Amino acid sequence: MITEKENVLRLFRGDKSPEWIPIVEKCMHIMIPSVVFERPKWETGKDWFGCEWYYDEESHGHTPMPGAEFVLDDITEWREKVVFPDLDAIDFEAAAKEDLADVDRENKAILLFWESGPFERSHHLLGFENAFVAMYEEPEAYAELTMAIAQWRAEAMTRCFKAYKPDFVFSHDDLGHAHAPFMSIDTYRKFIKPCHKLVIDAVHDVGALYVNHSCGCMQQYIGDLIEIGVDAINPLQGDPVNNVEQVARDYAGKVVFQGGIAPFIHNPGTTEEQLRAEVRKVCDLFAPTKSLILDLQSLGPGVTDILLDESESYGFDYWRRNGYE
Repeated sequence: MITEKENVLRLFRGDKSPEWIPIVEKCMHIMIPSVVFERPKWETGKDWFGCEWYYDEESHGHTPMPGAEFVLDDITEWREKVVFPDLDAIDFEAAAKEDLADVDRENKAILLFWESGPFERSHHLLGFENAFVAMYEEPEAYAELTMAIAQWRAEAMTRCFKAYKPDFVFSHDDLGHAHAPFMSIDTYRKFIKPCHKLVIDAVHDVGALYVNHSCGCMQQYIGDLIEIGVDAINPLQGDPVNNVEQVARDYAGKVVFQGGIAPFIHNPGTTEEQLRAEVRKVCDLFAPTKSLILDLQSLGPGVTDILLDESESYGFDYWRRNGYE
């Protein structure tokens, strides 16, 4: 039998058929490099740009520190006030040697987790509302800032990836909330899309695959993300956040979707059969075109156990069993 790593890479390479629907929890080793500080490591404090964060132990997540002063209070002064971390001071080779010492690279693909994409970093520096105001009041300065962030990010990733040699990068840039995108598609194309393309090209240049992460309603961006070379989209939160049936009709076979499970499927009243039916639904929408990696880790331990069991049983030998080969 082939390894989990080989199976998931077959899905992307398209040279041979994968033997089962990949599941992130089984086929990938997810790692935040020890020298990357897009957030303080599991604690309250400042990141490497000087932005302040509050760490919530119950949810294991960070949020910008309420009431903290923003690094940047005037977008036109970004050159004077934004201090980019010194990449020359980071020993990526030594960090990679230590971080990867006990990682099973033969059987699992390496996915490096990078938070704070160009849009996110802009509003970490400015404040969320202030970032949108800057787009309208000082569009030239805002565009210069986001592109400078993207250029620094591309260089940081290039140096890091040459040391770690990952199979995937998970690049984080949330573009929507539960009911709508954060911005119009025209605004995305004007300010953020060129930044994303620059980073995607840098990732591809060092031989890694690019997983674009955006929580929330982000369906309107998918065509543009495919156009600029995204290899996979995560987490594609399902109904009612994104219309997964429409997404499958429009884009299945053009990009890999890492996710697709309805984000609110773990309500207290949800039955085990409803959970299993959700897995089968997502598989049947995206797997026929080999466009699916199941991602279950964010849905809670009890729910995940059921989803994982159904994913393994329904996803095993999916294509041969259903006559797609």
